[in-house]
Amino acid sequence: MKKLCFGTLFTLLCQIKNSTKNQNWLYFYLVTPQETYEYEPDGGSVGARKDGRDDLPQPEKDNYLLTDTEIIVALYRTKLFKLLMHDNYKKAFILAIKDVLVEDTSITDSTVIGSAGFTKESILNCSTFDFYYLIANLMKYCSSIVNSGYKANIKEITKTFVKDKLSISSCIFLSDSEVSGITTPITPTIDASKFASVFTELNANTYSLSLPNPNKVKLFKLNVVNNEFDKVSISDFILDNISQYVYSRTKIKDISTHHNVKSISTRAIRDLIKNPVFSDQKITFCEIMLYSFMESSMFSPKILSGFEINGSGGSKNHSSGIYLLPAGTISPNNQIVFGCTQAHENLQDAIDDVLNQACDIKDNRTEEIHLLDPSVLNTIMEPSVTEYIRNIVTPQRSSTIYTDDAFGLFMTYSINVPGKDTMSNASYRVALDAQMDTDIKANLPYIYSQIKSLGLSTYSFYFFILPLDKVEDDTKAIMSMSVGGGD
Repeated sequence: MKKLCFGTLFTLLCQIKNSTKNQNWLYFYLVTPQETYEYEPDGGSVGARKDGRDDLPQPEKDNYLLTDTEIIVALYRTKLFKLLMHDNYKKAFILAIKDVLVEDTSITDSTVIGSAGFTKESILNCSTFDFYYLIANLMKYCSSIVNSGYKANIKEITKTFVKDKLSISSCIFLSDSEVSGITTPITPTIDASKFASVFTELNANTYSLSLPNPNKVKLFKLNVVNNEFDKVSISDFILDNISQYVYSRTKIKDISTHHNVKSISTRAIRDLIKNPVFSDQKITFCEIMLYSFMESSMFSPKILSGFEINGSGGSKNHSSGIYLLPAGTISPNNQIVFGCTQAHENLQDAIDDVLNQACDIKDNRTEEIHLLDPSVLNTIMEPSVTEYIRNIVTPQRSSTIYTDDAFGLFMTYSINVPGKDTMSNASYRVALDAQMDTDIKANLPYIYSQIKSLGLSTYSFYFFILPLDKVEDDTKAIMSMSVGGGD
Protein backbone atom coordinates (compact mmCIF):
# COMPACT_ATOMS: atom_id res chain seq x y z
CA MET A 1 0.00 0.00 0.00
CA LYS A 2 1.31 3.40 -0.93
CA LYS A 3 1.55 5.90 1.91
CA LEU A 4 1.49 9.70 1.93
CA CYS A 5 4.62 10.72 3.82
CA PHE A 6 7.59 12.95 3.14
CA GLY A 7 9.50 10.19 1.35
CA THR A 8 6.60 9.64 -1.06
CA LEU A 9 6.12 13.37 -1.69
CA PHE A 10 9.82 13.97 -2.28
CA THR A 11 10.21 10.90 -4.50
CA LEU A 12 7.34 12.08 -6.72
CA LEU A 13 8.74 15.62 -6.91
CA CYS A 14 12.14 14.22 -7.90
CA GLN A 15 10.39 12.60 -10.88
CA ILE A 16 9.38 16.04 -12.21
CA LYS A 17 12.66 17.77 -11.37
CA ASN A 18 14.52 19.31 -14.27
CA SER A 19 18.22 18.71 -14.76
CA THR A 20 19.48 22.14 -13.66
CA LYS A 21 20.23 21.14 -10.09
CA ASN A 22 20.40 17.89 -8.11
CA GLN A 23 17.96 16.59 -5.52
CA ASN A 24 19.79 18.32 -2.67
CA TRP A 25 18.64 21.70 -3.99
CA LEU A 26 15.11 20.40 -4.39
CA TYR A 27 15.09 19.09 -0.83
CA PHE A 28 16.22 22.34 0.76
CA TYR A 29 13.99 24.56 -1.38
CA LEU A 30 11.09 22.29 -0.44
CA VAL A 31 11.76 21.91 3.29
CA THR A 32 13.50 25.20 4.14
CA PRO A 33 12.41 27.71 1.46
CA GLN A 34 13.08 30.62 3.86
CA GLU A 35 16.82 29.95 3.71
CA THR A 36 19.14 31.40 1.09
CA TYR A 37 21.77 29.09 -0.38
CA GLU A 38 24.60 30.63 -2.42
CA TYR A 39 26.27 27.27 -2.93
CA GLU A 40 24.93 23.74 -3.05
CA PRO A 41 23.76 22.78 0.45
CA ASP A 42 25.10 19.66 2.14
CA GLY A 43 22.71 16.83 1.27
CA GLY A 44 23.64 14.79 4.35
CA SER A 45 20.94 12.15 4.83
CA VAL A 46 18.59 13.43 2.10
CA GLY A 47 18.65 10.00 0.48
CA ALA A 48 17.68 8.29 3.75
CA ARG A 49 14.75 10.68 4.19
CA LYS A 50 13.69 10.14 0.60
CA ASP A 51 13.46 6.35 0.89
CA GLY A 52 11.91 6.32 4.37
CA ARG A 53 14.88 5.15 6.40
CA ASP A 54 15.10 8.41 8.31
CA ASP A 55 12.74 11.11 9.59
CA LEU A 56 13.03 14.83 8.88
CA PRO A 57 14.89 16.70 11.62
CA GLN A 58 12.39 17.90 14.18
CA PRO A 59 13.54 21.56 14.04
CA GLU A 60 12.88 21.59 10.28
CA LYS A 61 9.42 20.10 10.78
CA ASP A 62 8.56 22.52 13.58
CA ASN A 63 9.77 25.53 11.60
CA TYR A 64 7.74 24.50 8.56
CA LEU A 65 4.57 24.01 10.59
CA LEU A 66 4.97 27.40 12.27
CA THR A 67 5.55 29.32 9.01
CA ASP A 68 2.47 30.86 7.38
CA THR A 69 1.37 28.88 4.35
CA GLU A 70 1.07 32.01 2.19
CA ILE A 71 4.70 32.89 2.88
CA ILE A 72 5.82 29.39 1.92
CA VAL A 73 3.78 29.51 -1.28
CA ALA A 74 5.28 32.88 -2.23
CA LEU A 75 8.78 31.45 -1.72
CA TYR A 76 7.94 28.32 -3.72
CA ARG A 77 6.83 30.47 -6.64
CA THR A 78 10.25 32.15 -6.83
CA LYS A 79 12.48 29.22 -5.87
CA LEU A 80 10.86 25.84 -6.35
CA PHE A 81 9.37 26.51 -9.79
CA LYS A 82 12.90 26.92 -11.24
CA LEU A 83 13.68 23.27 -10.46
CA LEU A 84 10.54 21.65 -11.89
CA MET A 85 9.53 20.63 -15.39
CA HIS A 86 6.68 22.14 -17.39
CA ASP A 87 3.00 22.14 -16.52
CA ASN A 88 2.12 18.72 -17.97
CA TYR A 89 4.53 17.08 -15.54
CA LYS A 90 3.02 19.06 -12.66
CA LYS A 91 -0.42 17.84 -13.70
CA ALA A 92 0.85 14.26 -13.86
CA PHE A 93 2.36 14.72 -10.40
CA ILE A 94 -1.07 15.72 -9.06
CA LEU A 95 -2.61 12.59 -10.56
CA ALA A 96 0.14 10.56 -8.87
CA ILE A 97 -0.67 12.17 -5.51
CA LYS A 98 -4.32 11.31 -6.02
CA ASP A 99 -3.40 7.65 -6.63
CA VAL A 100 -1.36 7.61 -3.44
CA LEU A 101 -4.26 9.07 -1.45
CA VAL A 102 -6.67 6.47 -2.86
CA GLU A 103 -4.37 3.67 -1.70
CA ASP A 104 -3.56 5.22 1.69
CA THR A 105 -6.52 3.90 3.66
CA SER A 106 -5.01 5.19 6.91
CA ILE A 107 -6.18 8.66 5.83
CA THR A 108 -9.94 9.15 6.07
CA ASP A 109 -11.87 11.25 3.56
CA SER A 110 -12.34 14.03 6.13
CA THR A 111 -8.68 14.16 7.21
CA VAL A 112 -7.27 17.68 6.83
CA ILE A 113 -4.21 17.70 4.56
CA GLY A 114 -2.26 20.71 5.75
CA SER A 115 -4.91 23.38 6.28
CA ALA A 116 -8.65 23.90 6.37
CA GLY A 117 -10.22 23.39 2.96
CA PHE A 118 -7.75 20.66 2.02
CA THR A 119 -9.01 17.20 2.84
CA LYS A 120 -8.38 13.85 1.24
CA GLU A 121 -11.88 13.98 -0.27
CA SER A 122 -11.54 17.53 -1.63
CA ILE A 123 -8.19 16.75 -3.28
CA LEU A 124 -9.56 13.59 -4.90
CA ASN A 125 -12.65 15.40 -6.19
CA CYS A 126 -10.87 18.54 -7.41
CA SER A 127 -9.60 19.06 -10.96
CA THR A 128 -8.18 22.61 -10.69
CA PHE A 129 -5.20 23.24 -8.40
CA ASP A 130 -2.85 25.98 -7.35
CA PHE A 131 0.19 23.72 -7.66
CA TYR A 132 2.42 25.39 -5.08
CA TYR A 133 -0.44 25.82 -2.63
CA LEU A 134 -1.08 22.08 -2.91
CA ILE A 135 2.61 21.28 -2.36
CA ALA A 136 2.72 23.54 0.72
CA ASN A 137 -0.28 21.80 2.26
CA LEU A 138 1.07 18.34 1.47
CA MET A 139 4.32 19.36 3.16
CA LYS A 140 2.39 20.67 6.18
CA TYR A 141 0.76 17.26 6.53
CA CYS A 142 4.01 15.34 5.99
CA SER A 143 5.75 17.53 8.58
CA SER A 144 3.11 16.56 11.14
CA ILE A 145 3.74 12.79 10.87
CA VAL A 146 6.77 10.51 11.04
CA ASN A 147 8.58 9.53 7.86
CA SER A 148 10.77 6.69 9.03
CA GLY A 149 9.29 3.22 8.87
CA TYR A 150 7.63 3.55 5.47
CA LYS A 151 10.50 2.29 3.30
CA ALA A 152 8.41 -0.56 1.86
CA ASN A 153 5.51 1.78 1.06
CA ILE A 154 7.75 4.33 -0.67
CA LYS A 155 9.44 1.56 -2.65
CA GLU A 156 6.10 0.90 -4.37
CA ILE A 157 6.57 4.18 -6.25
CA THR A 158 8.05 3.07 -9.59
CA LYS A 159 10.65 5.23 -11.38
CA THR A 160 8.10 6.14 -14.07
CA PHE A 161 5.09 6.53 -11.75
CA VAL A 162 4.56 10.18 -12.69
CA LYS A 163 5.67 9.91 -16.32
CA ASP A 164 3.14 7.14 -16.90
CA LYS A 165 0.34 9.62 -16.20
CA LEU A 166 1.38 12.24 -18.74
CA SER A 167 -1.01 10.83 -21.34
CA ILE A 168 -4.03 11.58 -19.12
CA SER A 169 -2.78 14.80 -17.50
CA SER A 170 -5.14 16.99 -19.56
CA CYS A 171 -7.91 16.29 -17.03
CA ILE A 172 -6.03 18.44 -14.46
CA PHE A 173 -5.99 22.24 -14.63
CA LEU A 174 -3.58 24.65 -12.99
CA SER A 175 -4.79 27.96 -11.59
CA ASP A 176 -3.40 31.43 -12.19
CA SER A 177 -0.39 30.85 -9.97
CA GLU A 178 1.35 29.31 -12.93
CA VAL A 179 1.72 32.65 -14.64
CA SER A 180 4.80 33.23 -12.53
CA GLY A 181 6.63 30.90 -14.92
CA ILE A 182 5.66 32.84 -18.08
CA THR A 183 8.25 35.32 -19.31
CA THR A 184 7.49 38.31 -21.53
CA PRO A 185 9.35 41.50 -22.53
CA ILE A 186 7.13 43.39 -20.08
CA THR A 187 7.83 42.25 -16.53
CA PRO A 188 6.26 43.04 -13.13
CA THR A 189 7.66 46.11 -11.44
CA ILE A 190 6.55 45.58 -7.88
CA ASP A 191 8.78 44.37 -5.06
CA ALA A 192 6.54 41.48 -4.03
CA SER A 193 8.91 40.02 -1.44
CA LYS A 194 6.77 41.23 1.48
CA PHE A 195 3.37 40.70 -0.13
CA ALA A 196 2.59 37.42 1.62
CA SER A 197 3.54 38.81 5.02
CA VAL A 198 1.12 41.74 4.63
CA PHE A 199 -1.84 40.24 2.74
CA THR A 200 -3.43 36.85 3.41
CA GLU A 201 -5.81 35.38 0.89
CA LEU A 202 -8.82 33.85 2.59
CA ASN A 203 -10.14 30.57 1.21
CA ALA A 204 -8.04 30.68 -1.97
CA ASN A 205 -9.67 29.24 -5.10
CA THR A 206 -13.04 29.04 -3.32
CA TYR A 207 -14.98 31.95 -4.84
CA SER A 208 -15.86 32.37 -8.51
CA LEU A 209 -18.57 33.54 -10.86
CA SER A 210 -20.52 31.37 -13.31
CA LEU A 211 -19.27 33.30 -16.33
CA PRO A 212 -18.23 31.82 -19.71
CA ASN A 213 -14.71 33.30 -19.56
CA PRO A 214 -11.95 33.01 -16.92
CA ASN A 215 -12.67 34.85 -13.70
CA LYS A 216 -11.36 35.11 -10.15
CA VAL A 217 -12.76 36.44 -6.89
CA LYS A 218 -9.94 36.90 -4.38
CA LEU A 219 -10.62 37.88 -0.79
CA PHE A 220 -7.67 39.27 1.18
CA LYS A 221 -7.17 40.44 4.73
CA LEU A 222 -4.51 42.34 6.61
CA ASN A 223 -2.88 41.13 9.80
CA VAL A 224 -4.95 41.76 12.93
CA VAL A 225 -3.56 43.30 16.11
CA ASN A 226 -5.85 43.79 19.12
CA ASN A 227 -8.98 43.34 17.00
CA GLU A 228 -7.91 45.98 14.47
CA PHE A 229 -6.30 45.65 11.07
CA ASP A 230 -2.57 46.40 11.09
CA LYS A 231 -2.10 49.66 9.18
CA VAL A 232 1.64 49.85 9.76
CA SER A 233 2.60 46.84 7.63
CA ILE A 234 0.45 47.93 4.67
CA SER A 235 1.75 51.49 4.83
CA ASP A 236 5.32 50.15 4.80
CA PHE A 237 4.44 47.95 1.82
CA ILE A 238 3.07 50.96 -0.08
CA LEU A 239 6.17 52.99 0.74
CA ASP A 240 8.42 50.18 -0.55
CA ASN A 241 6.56 50.17 -3.89
CA ILE A 242 5.45 53.76 -4.38
CA SER A 243 8.12 54.65 -6.93
CA GLN A 244 7.23 51.67 -9.13
CA TYR A 245 3.57 52.69 -8.99
CA VAL A 246 4.14 56.37 -9.79
CA TYR A 247 6.92 56.07 -12.38
CA SER A 248 7.31 54.15 -15.59
CA ARG A 249 10.13 51.66 -16.04
CA THR A 250 12.12 54.09 -18.19
CA LYS A 251 11.56 56.96 -15.75
CA ILE A 252 12.99 54.90 -12.90
CA LYS A 253 15.93 53.95 -15.10
CA ASP A 254 16.49 57.60 -15.99
CA ILE A 255 16.37 58.75 -12.35
CA SER A 256 18.74 55.95 -11.36
CA THR A 257 21.18 57.09 -14.07
CA HIS A 258 21.15 60.81 -13.36
CA HIS A 259 20.39 61.01 -9.65
CA ASN A 260 21.05 59.19 -6.41
CA VAL A 261 19.05 55.94 -6.58
CA LYS A 262 18.11 56.42 -2.93
CA SER A 263 16.05 59.46 -3.89
CA ILE A 264 13.60 57.64 -6.18
CA SER A 265 10.97 57.02 -3.50
CA THR A 266 11.26 60.59 -2.19
CA ARG A 267 10.82 61.97 -5.70
CA ALA A 268 7.83 59.71 -6.31
CA ILE A 269 6.14 60.81 -3.08
CA ARG A 270 6.77 64.46 -3.96
CA ASP A 271 5.26 64.04 -7.42
CA LEU A 272 2.30 62.11 -6.06
CA ILE A 273 1.20 64.44 -3.29
CA LYS A 274 1.54 67.64 -5.33
CA ASN A 275 -0.70 66.25 -8.08
CA PRO A 276 -4.46 66.98 -7.94
CA VAL A 277 -5.11 63.28 -8.42
CA PHE A 278 -3.90 62.67 -4.86
CA SER A 279 -6.67 64.87 -3.43
CA ASP A 280 -8.88 61.77 -3.38
CA GLN A 281 -6.77 59.62 -1.09
CA LYS A 282 -9.32 56.82 -1.04
CA ILE A 283 -9.05 56.32 -4.79
CA THR A 284 -5.26 56.68 -4.73
CA PHE A 285 -5.13 53.96 -2.07
CA CYS A 286 -7.44 51.76 -4.14
CA GLU A 287 -5.38 52.20 -7.30
CA ILE A 288 -2.17 51.32 -5.47
CA MET A 289 -3.87 48.23 -4.09
CA LEU A 290 -5.09 47.22 -7.54
CA TYR A 291 -1.51 47.58 -8.80
CA SER A 292 -0.22 45.50 -5.88
CA PHE A 293 -2.72 42.67 -6.32
CA MET A 294 -2.50 42.54 -10.12
CA GLU A 295 1.28 42.23 -10.08
CA SER A 296 1.76 40.18 -6.89
CA SER A 297 -1.31 37.94 -6.92
CA MET A 298 -2.01 37.62 -10.64
CA PHE A 299 1.58 38.14 -11.86
CA SER A 300 0.07 40.58 -14.35
CA PRO A 301 2.55 43.40 -15.12
CA LYS A 302 1.37 46.96 -15.36
CA ILE A 303 1.39 48.74 -18.66
CA LEU A 304 0.17 51.96 -17.06
CA SER A 305 -0.71 52.57 -13.41
CA GLY A 306 -3.68 54.68 -12.41
CA PHE A 307 -1.34 57.56 -11.61
CA GLU A 308 0.43 57.32 -14.97
CA ILE A 309 -2.94 57.45 -16.75
CA ASN A 310 -4.49 60.31 -14.84
CA GLY A 311 -1.52 62.05 -13.21
CA SER A 312 -0.47 64.23 -16.10
CA GLY A 313 -3.10 66.85 -15.36
CA GLY A 314 -4.78 66.26 -18.70
CA SER A 315 -8.21 64.84 -19.43
CA LYS A 316 -9.49 62.19 -17.06
CA ASN A 317 -9.58 58.67 -18.46
CA HIS A 318 -11.88 55.98 -17.15
CA SER A 319 -9.33 53.27 -16.24
CA SER A 320 -7.66 52.91 -12.85
CA GLY A 321 -4.69 51.21 -14.50
CA ILE A 322 -4.00 48.95 -17.47
CA TYR A 323 -2.34 45.53 -17.11
CA LEU A 324 -1.35 42.58 -19.25
CA LEU A 325 -2.20 38.90 -18.78
CA PRO A 326 -0.13 37.11 -21.42
CA ALA A 327 -1.52 34.25 -23.50
CA GLY A 328 -1.09 30.87 -21.86
CA THR A 329 -1.61 32.07 -18.31
CA ILE A 330 -5.29 32.18 -17.48
CA SER A 331 -6.57 32.33 -21.03
CA PRO A 332 -5.16 30.93 -24.30
CA ASN A 333 -5.36 34.53 -25.56
CA ASN A 334 -3.70 37.73 -24.40
CA GLN A 335 -5.83 39.89 -22.12
CA ILE A 336 -5.62 43.65 -21.69
CA VAL A 337 -6.92 44.18 -18.15
CA PHE A 338 -8.53 47.54 -17.41
CA GLY A 339 -8.56 48.55 -13.75
CA CYS A 340 -11.64 49.61 -11.76
CA THR A 341 -11.45 50.64 -8.11
CA GLN A 342 -13.75 51.83 -5.35
CA ALA A 343 -13.94 52.32 -1.59
CA HIS A 344 -17.30 52.37 0.18
CA GLU A 345 -18.69 51.79 3.62
CA ASN A 346 -20.98 49.18 2.10
CA LEU A 347 -19.64 46.36 -0.09
CA GLN A 348 -22.63 46.33 -2.42
CA ASP A 349 -22.24 50.05 -3.11
CA ALA A 350 -18.59 49.39 -4.01
CA ILE A 351 -19.70 46.60 -6.35
CA ASP A 352 -22.15 48.93 -8.10
CA ASP A 353 -19.49 51.61 -8.60
CA VAL A 354 -16.73 49.36 -9.98
CA LEU A 355 -19.12 47.69 -12.41
CA ASN A 356 -20.40 51.07 -13.56
CA GLN A 357 -16.76 52.06 -14.11
CA ALA A 358 -16.31 48.89 -16.18
CA CYS A 359 -19.29 49.96 -18.29
CA ASP A 360 -17.74 53.39 -18.82
CA ILE A 361 -14.50 51.76 -19.96
CA LYS A 362 -16.40 49.49 -22.35
CA ASP A 363 -18.38 52.42 -23.78
CA ASN A 364 -15.21 54.51 -24.18
CA ARG A 365 -12.87 51.76 -25.29
CA THR A 366 -11.40 53.78 -28.15
CA GLU A 367 -10.12 56.40 -25.70
CA GLU A 368 -8.69 53.77 -23.36
CA ILE A 369 -6.96 51.82 -26.14
CA HIS A 370 -5.45 55.07 -27.41
CA LEU A 371 -3.34 55.03 -24.24
CA LEU A 372 -1.60 51.97 -25.69
CA ASP A 373 -0.70 53.68 -28.96
CA PRO A 374 3.03 53.42 -29.73
CA SER A 375 3.28 57.22 -29.84
CA VAL A 376 2.24 57.23 -26.17
CA LEU A 377 4.10 54.15 -24.98
CA ASN A 378 7.40 55.12 -26.65
CA THR A 379 7.73 57.93 -24.12
CA ILE A 380 7.64 55.55 -21.15
CA MET A 381 8.90 52.20 -22.46
CA GLU A 382 11.75 50.68 -24.41
CA PRO A 383 11.01 50.42 -28.16
CA SER A 384 11.08 46.60 -28.04
CA VAL A 385 8.44 46.55 -25.28
CA THR A 386 6.30 49.06 -27.16
CA GLU A 387 6.44 46.85 -30.25
CA TYR A 388 5.49 43.80 -28.16
CA ILE A 389 2.41 45.57 -26.77
CA ARG A 390 1.51 46.94 -30.23
CA ASN A 391 1.42 43.39 -31.58
CA ILE A 392 -0.86 42.38 -28.72
CA VAL A 393 -3.25 45.29 -29.16
CA THR A 394 -3.32 44.80 -32.94
CA PRO A 395 -2.50 41.13 -33.65
CA GLN A 396 -1.29 40.17 -37.12
CA ARG A 397 -3.84 38.47 -39.34
CA SER A 398 -1.76 35.33 -39.40
CA SER A 399 -1.72 35.11 -35.58
CA THR A 400 -3.63 32.29 -33.89
CA ILE A 401 -3.55 34.15 -30.58
CA TYR A 402 -6.20 36.79 -30.09
CA THR A 403 -6.49 39.65 -27.62
CA ASP A 404 -9.46 40.10 -25.32
CA ASP A 405 -10.44 42.82 -22.85
CA ALA A 406 -10.80 42.02 -19.17
CA PHE A 407 -11.39 43.91 -15.94
CA GLY A 408 -9.36 43.94 -12.73
CA LEU A 409 -11.48 45.33 -9.90
CA PHE A 410 -10.33 46.31 -6.42
CA MET A 411 -12.84 47.08 -3.68
CA THR A 412 -12.57 47.91 -0.02
CA TYR A 413 -15.39 48.32 2.47
CA SER A 414 -15.96 48.72 6.21
CA ILE A 415 -16.48 45.30 7.72
CA ASN A 416 -18.82 44.86 10.66
CA VAL A 417 -18.19 42.00 13.07
CA PRO A 418 -20.98 41.96 15.70
CA GLY A 419 -19.70 41.86 19.28
CA LYS A 420 -16.17 42.84 18.22
CA ASP A 421 -15.42 44.85 21.38
CA THR A 422 -16.34 41.96 23.69
CA MET A 423 -14.26 39.29 21.92
CA SER A 424 -10.85 37.98 22.80
CA ASN A 425 -8.19 38.47 20.13
CA ALA A 426 -8.30 34.79 19.18
CA SER A 427 -12.10 34.73 18.99
CA TYR A 428 -12.18 37.89 16.91
CA ARG A 429 -9.80 36.48 14.29
CA VAL A 430 -12.09 33.47 13.86
CA ALA A 431 -15.19 35.69 13.72
CA LEU A 432 -13.51 38.04 11.23
CA ASP A 433 -12.75 35.21 8.81
CA ALA A 434 -16.33 33.97 9.12
CA GLN A 435 -17.76 37.46 8.51
CA MET A 436 -15.56 38.01 5.45
CA ASP A 437 -16.67 34.67 4.04
CA THR A 438 -20.32 35.52 4.74
CA ASP A 439 -20.00 38.96 3.13
CA ILE A 440 -18.54 37.69 -0.13
CA LYS A 441 -20.85 34.69 -0.43
CA ALA A 442 -23.86 36.93 0.13
CA ASN A 443 -22.73 39.22 -2.70
CA LEU A 444 -21.56 36.73 -5.33
CA PRO A 445 -25.09 36.28 -6.77
CA TYR A 446 -25.50 40.06 -6.84
CA ILE A 447 -22.19 40.53 -8.69
CA TYR A 448 -23.22 37.91 -11.24
CA SER A 449 -26.67 39.44 -11.79
CA GLN A 450 -25.22 42.94 -12.19
CA ILE A 451 -22.62 41.77 -14.70
CA LYS A 452 -25.38 40.15 -16.76
CA SER A 453 -27.75 43.11 -16.53
CA LEU A 454 -24.99 45.52 -17.61
CA GLY A 455 -24.13 43.42 -20.65
CA LEU A 456 -20.65 42.53 -19.40
CA SER A 457 -20.92 38.74 -19.16
CA THR A 458 -18.56 38.09 -22.11
CA TYR A 459 -15.62 39.72 -20.28
CA SER A 460 -13.18 38.18 -17.80
CA PHE A 461 -13.35 39.63 -14.29
CA TYR A 462 -10.68 39.52 -11.59
CA PHE A 463 -12.02 40.83 -8.27
CA PHE A 464 -9.81 41.74 -5.31
CA ILE A 465 -11.60 42.55 -2.05
CA LEU A 466 -9.84 43.89 1.05
CA PRO A 467 -12.00 44.91 4.04
CA LEU A 468 -10.95 47.68 6.43
CA ASP A 469 -12.26 48.64 9.84
CA LYS A 470 -13.40 52.10 8.74
CA VAL A 471 -12.84 52.92 5.09
CA GLU A 472 -12.81 56.71 5.39
CA ASP A 473 -10.47 56.87 8.37
CA ASP A 474 -8.24 53.92 7.47
CA THR A 475 -7.50 54.86 3.86
CA LYS A 476 -6.54 58.39 4.93
CA ALA A 477 -4.42 57.05 7.82
CA ILE A 478 -2.63 54.48 5.65
CA MET A 479 -1.81 57.00 2.92
CA SER A 480 -0.64 59.54 5.49
CA MET A 481 1.62 56.95 7.13
CA SER A 482 2.95 55.86 3.72
CA VAL A 483 3.55 59.06 1.83
CA GLY A 484 2.26 61.95 3.95
CA GLY A 485 0.15 64.61 2.36
CA GLY A 486 -2.81 64.04 4.65
CA ASP A 487 -4.79 66.64 6.52
